[in-house]
Amino acid sequence: MYRSLFFAALLVLGACGGGGGGSDGAAPPPATNPPPATNPPPATNPPPVTNPPPATTPPPPPPVGVTNPAPSSYGFVRVRFIDSSLSRDCAGQYSPLSRACSGGSDTAYKTFAAATGAATAGTQFIVRGGEYREVLRLRISGRADAYIGYTEEAGKTW
Repeated sequence: MYRSLFFAALLVLGACGGGGGGSDGAAPPPATNPPPATNPPPATNPPPVTNPPPATTPPPPPPVGVTNPAPSSYGFVRVRFIDSSLSRDCAGQYSPLSRACSGGSDTAYKTFAAATGAATAGTQFIVRGGEYREVLRLRISGRADAYIGYTEEAGKTW
């Protein structure tokens, strides 16, 4: 049975010209090789990305204890502290972190009277937590473009 199928397949191929692609009995043309593949161009690395330098130097962080510094429209140009825990006023050596008259570069006053005596236009006073038994008497005012301000230390309640 398989022989008859095989002969039938041969007969069909013979009728088509032997499967060579033509019915004239000539040999098929030789196969041609495809053109050689070309290698893709080598990958190039993109130029390194560089960040441009900042346009301006960022402003310094607010002093310790100030979480919401006053708007710049108030014209504050210096910050001073009022700290009742001090034994004396500290000019240029107060450390807000340790609340001591050493190791820092800020200025602090023990009393409101000492602070208001040194107040000038553009000064912001931060009142540190503590007990103050005096009346705040303002002797000088700021200017429209440079206030004198008093604010509580952040996170303290009175």
